[in-house]
Amino acid sequence: MNTITEEKQHKLLEWIGSITGIAGAILLAMNFDWSKYGYVFFLLSSIALVVFSYRRQLKGLLSQQLVFLGINILGVYKWMIA
Repeated sequence: MNTITEEKQHKLLEWIGSITGIAGAILLAMNFDWSKYGYVFFLLSSIALVVFSYRRQLKGLLSQQLVFLGINILGVYKWMIA
């Protein structure tokens, strides 16, 4: 059984973070009924980039993504739950 190397895991996390972040931005920019799901994509992006930056010891990116993670949790709550 092949295991994914650490480098491939990092690349995958980086690309998941990038693509889901772009998708979230597009959804919010469109300002239509489905825009609220942009925060779900932003949340997924932040989670992927928190793990990526932690594993790579990128402290600046990690601190930014932790703040974004909190903001995105708030966005999901305000737009979808409350």
